[in-house]
Amino acid sequence: MKIYKNTSPIVTSNWLAENLDKTCVKVVDATYVKSDTDKSSFDEYITNHIQGAAFFDFNLIRDLDTKLPIMLPSCKKFSYEVSKLGISNSDTVIIYDRDNYKSLAARAWWMFRVFGHEKVFVLDGGLNKWISERKPVEAGIAQREGRNFNGKYNPSLVTDLSQMREIVDNQAFQIIDTRSVEHFNGEPSPFSKKTGHIPRAKNLPMTRIVDINNNCLQSNDHIAKELNVLNIDKTRPLVLYCGAAGSAPVLALALHKLGLKHIPVYDGSWAEWGSQEDTPIEI
Repeated sequence: MKIYKNTSPIVTSNWLAENLDKTCVKVVDATYVKSDTDKSSFDEYITNHIQGAAFFDFNLIRDLDTKLPIMLPSCKKFSYEVSKLGISNSDTVIIYDRDNYKSLAARAWWMFRVFGHEKVFVLDGGLNKWISERKPVEAGIAQREGRNFNGKYNPSLVTDLSQMREIVDNQAFQIIDTRSVEHFNGEPSPFSKKTGHIPRAKNLPMTRIVDINNNCLQSNDHIAKELNVLNIDKTRPLVLYCGAAGSAPVLALALHKLGLKHIPVYDGSWAEWGSQEDTPIEI
């Protein structure tokens, strides 16, 4: 089944509504609520979600052996957990969240691609737009039979700490930090004792590539202009990072929409870089 001729990582609410009953279309709720709030991510999910959507639990589908937040799990673990969500390799996966891309739909999209699944898309506008259009939602837990998902790790979409150390000294690479201007310029971060940013990084906050009023990504022209302001050369290697690899995948999604489909994200991001004794920083 074709989606938008397979050229965009985005689908509209109207497309999903028309295809929601297709057995090969699997919807995933990737809402992530910080633990210091009254409601958990799962509480939000069972209150209401798109009809038939499974819950993508970032507290479970991550590396449980590190103190760093929501780091990528092993390919085996990802495959096991996604299989339990009733998703197979032949399915088309539609991911959404409910908070202007701030609750990790883009990260879940990136994770599927890291583990070899390219038939994955983000619902632009998320749950807020879906509900505003009075499209079908439900409460409780959507029941799905387990399927067989076999992931295949794609290292070209991920950068680790050792690679990032090399990239800092490699002038061929361009680095984009998607955190706020304040954190980029040295305001204390909740993820690290160090302040500032990775040397040579340029700042493109996620808020500049998301249309907050409409819960959608900005237009391609708008995103391209933001890259031009930073003098980003689209023919040279790029790597993205943020506080804890939550907002950097939003820029990866936007760049994919522009045709740049293989831009890696530094998974440890500032949470890891800023916690090392010997990593260089700039303020």
